Parts: sequence; C-alpha cells; structure tokens
Amino acid sequence: MLSFGFLSALGMTAAGPARSSALNALCAAAPVIPPGVYGNGLVTILDEVISGALLAEWTWLVPRASVAFAITGFGDVFFLDPDKGVHFLEVQIAHIEFIDSDALWTVNEFLSRPAVMEKILREGQIEALVAAHRAILYGEAFVLTPWELLGGDRRACPYDIGKVDVYLNLVGQTLRQVLDPGDRDC
Repeated sequence: MLSFGFLSALGMTAAGPARSSALNALCAAAPVIPPGVYGNGLVTILDEVISGALLAEWTWLVPRASVAFAITGFGDVFFLDPDKGVHFLEVQIAHIEFIDSDALWTVNEFLSRPAVMEKILREGQIEALVAAHRAILYGEAFVLTPWELLGGDRRACPYDIGKVDVYLNLVGQTLRQVLDPGDRDC
C-alpha cells in the first residue's frame, strides 16, 4: 500500500511497469513508491528503465550523470544531478531550474504547494485536457502542437497525447541544433 503523502492524496490512476521506481533507486530510505501516473497525469513517477533513457538527447544541457525520476503531464522533467541536487527541466524552452537537494522532499512537499500545482504542474490545464481527451497512461504526456519553438502557444494551441520518450528525444535533438549550433555532427 502506498503511504506517501502527496502522491497518496493524488492517487495512482495508471500503473507503470512492475519494476522499481527511479525515486526508490535514488533514495534507499524512501517508502516503496511504485512507478505510475498520479492524479490523472499531473505527475508520473518513472521506473528505472525509462528513467535511464529519458535525458539521452539532453546531455548538451543536463549533466550526463543526472537521473530523471518524475515528469509532469506535459513531459517536463524532474531530475537529480548527483553533484547539484534536484532540478526541473522545462522541455519546450530548454530551461533548467534548481529545486532542492532532496528528491523525496521535492515529490512529497514541493509538488504539493498550491503555486507549484498551478504554475508548474498546471493542474487546471491537465484537468481540462483530461476532460477533452482522456487521462494519460504511463509513458505518455500531453504534447503541445506545434511546439513553442515552431510557433505554438501553450495558452491557445491544441495538445495531443504522445509518447514522452519520443517527445523528449525529438525536442532535445531539435533544441540542441537551434540553441547549441557549435555541436553539429557534420
């Protein structure tokens, strides 16, 4: 039984694979936190396998040793850099923000703050998208169509449900070419 404050209150709405979560791998003293989608997609706790591959195309911005442990319903990533703590990657604009040194505190305390629920997790927008589409499943996210880089506006443009690993890989590759032009393979 899950007994973990904020995630318990949200409730798991779609189970992840029957593996250990990346959060449990990072925090040995943590209660067992199964990978899965919580609150109809507000937050997804990642398993160790998807976690390892999710930031592969972001090494130009995110340190290689970093471990993704959670995503928002929009595919934005919470990751732990072992040297510098927990950060939030806002994928559409390639912006990283420091959160705290503790991943458990981030999930159980930080994410439950009303301002974080509104501005980072975008609870109202998730609720509207779930009503318009469906709740997302494990490994999915609501993806802005078109991306902000291509002229999309998160307040007005439509969202589709897509595979979060594909989305992160494509956006990471595209933004690397646009924002870091010295790193080209030609």
